[in-house]
Amino acid sequence: MRDLRVLPGFVAGCGQLVEMAAAESQRFVTYPSRAELARRGTGHRAFDPTRHTEDEEQDQYHVLPGNRMSQTLRTALLDALAVPADRQRRFYVQLIRYGTGDFVLPHRDEVAQGVIPLTTSRRDGLVVEATEATFVKVPDVAGTLLLCDPRAWHWVDPVQDGPRFSLVTIPPPA
Repeated sequence: MRDLRVLPGFVAGCGQLVEMAAAESQRFVTYPSRAELARRGTGHRAFDPTRHTEDEEQDQYHVLPGNRMSQTLRTALLDALAVPADRQRRFYVQLIRYGTGDFVLPHRDEVAQGVIPLTTSRRDGLVVEATEATFVKVPDVAGTLLLCDPRAWHWVDPVQDGPRFSLVTIPPPA
């Protein structure tokens, strides 16, 4: 497993990016959706700590994928990441917004991603398996690029200083 890499100051102008994202709040999709919550009913299965991939129906957050955001916001994000113009069409970006109490349960991903907090908090952050069976909480510092092995367990504890914004990229920008 590859070790966690934390690269501070990778993205500048996070405050402006958050303002732009907040202006598009109606475009964010809530996970799980109200329809999913209604479908679950009272028989919803318990948390499974052995899940290997995202099981979003157990999480609680809001996402704005690149194909739902305005071209102005998408371009601003890609420019902030310094993605060359010839790669921008194939570069996946999404914003995640967490309100107070929102969370993502422990999981592993199937593909490598870059995670960049766009807001700063002394209490919130990403908990990640930094090396084999060693977990660290990386506090949110706006503009920091986090690179972890996709096989590493990671999660977001219930957010205390909401709203919290993060940018996710596939592939990682570095």
